[in-house]
Amino acid sequence: MYEVDSCIGEKFALIEVVNPKWPIHSERFLGFGNVDFRVTVNSEGKVVEHQITHSQPRRIFDRQSLRALKKWKFNSSKYEERCFDITFKFDSDKFE
Repeated sequence: MYEVDSCIGEKFALIEVVNPKWPIHSERFLGFGNVDFRVTVNSEGKVVEHQITHSQPRRIFDRQSLRALKKWKFNSSKYEERCFDITFKFDSDKFE
């Protein structure tokens, strides 16, 4: 599951979304986790910069979240760059 908010309040559309996979090394994890990103997207809708702003538990879900995020595509825009806050949420009760 994920949440996306525009930093500049612009309406946007997600054209392509890839969900992160549950990390193999977290098989004994019980509870909730999340990874928060601040992302810069270019005018073509591609992610060009990213920064993890918060991660809980630390580093467990970072790599898989980043792999998925790099494949995301947003709608094109008149802005050269746009900023988004993205949160990936992990719940062991929904583990597949």
